[in-house]
Parts: sequence; structure tokens; C-alpha cells
Amino acid sequence: MIIGQKIICCEEIDSTNEEARRLIKRGEGEGLVVTADKQTRGRGKPGSSWFSPEGNLYLS
Repeated sequence: MIIGQKIICCEEIDSTNEEARRLIKRGEGEGLVVTADKQTRGRGKPGSSWFSPEGNLYLS
């Protein structure tokens, strides 16, 4: 598997992790990278939120 075979770039998204999960369920998983300039519902370890202001790079 080569990481980055398919790169999805988003300006704003709920969570790069959640978008990756949605795409995997549709069969687009292997080598997939999802990036965002801003996440509105990013998350860290279970039970904690992830502050994701605009102007940084977030990816899963």
C-alpha cells in the first residue's frame, strides 16, 4: 500500500477522520489521505475534542 494514492483536500470539514471513514465505507480506502484547512468537529483521544483552527493542516 502506498499512502497518498488518493488525496482528498477540503477547505472545511467536520473531521478528517470521519470523512476517511465515510470514504472507506464507499470502498475508497487504500492509500487514502484526507486533508482539511479547518475542522469543525475534530477529535483527539476518546472523550476529548481537538481544537482545529483555520490556517493549519489536519489530515487522517
